[in-house]
Amino acid sequence: MLKVIMTYFEHVNAAMGRGISLRQIQALPLKAAIGRMKDVKDVEEIRTILGTIESSLTALEVEK
Repeated sequence: MLKVIMTYFEHVNAAMGRGISLRQIQALPLKAAIGRMKDVKDVEEIRTILGTIESSLTALEVEK
């Protein structure tokens, strides 16, 4: 669980460094997925959450 939270933190910082607004980041359903992690029993599901965090935050574009 800590790895997921730290990955989220690192990718949010990187996205904000690229000029992504906090509003864009908060619009993603990532925080809800992280919050539901306590109910997840399968390791593969946690890996899926990690992949979703990485792909979602990497794909964000700067609002113009």
